[in-house]
Amino acid sequence: MQEKVVDILEIATAKVPTIVCVTTNGATNARGDAVMGTGVARDLAVQHPELPMQLGTMIKRNGNVVNLLKELDHGRVLIYSFPVKPAHRRCRHRDELITGYEHWRTFKAGDYYPGWMFKGDLALIALSCDQLVAAVAERKIQEVYLPRPGCGAGERSYTKDVKPILTAKLLDTDTTTYFICAEDASEFLE
Repeated sequence: MQEKVVDILEIATAKVPTIVCVTTNGATNARGDAVMGTGVARDLAVQHPELPMQLGTMIKRNGNVVNLLKELDHGRVLIYSFPVKPAHRRCRHRDELITGYEHWRTFKAGDYYPGWMFKGDLALIALSCDQLVAAVAERKIQEVYLPRPGCGAGERSYTKDVKPILTAKLLDTDTTTYFICAEDASEFLE
């Protein structure tokens, strides 16, 4: 696993079979579209407006798992979802939710909240890593680009919470290299 400063949205063509991951939650709106409201997910949804509906359909069919969303560059670049937050879940304590949620005054322990309101789920990130490794092996992928999962809108510390999981799960091989991406090198120090 390597850390790389790169704009993940600019990886639309590749010289080798490549996966570009978009971190997601499992929440869907009333139309059944996946909630892709921030970060790389929002930016990809703007570039490819069909993605929210497509991911929403896949979440309904397959659950909140790693899914192939789109093929670019004649199938050489594959966009995969990488779940980092649940679809929804019962919240035991306010600290499980992201900051800035304006309705915290009405928080009640035990209520259900949509997944996008939670901090990155470390167990789900680990499971998504396992599913991604399986997809990479199945498709003989040589390069994988993954934004720092569960950081940003997931509010997890990259160095303390997330990097240890990635280091244990995303092992480079003779044929595959995993790139953890950020737009600025300082993001790898958070």
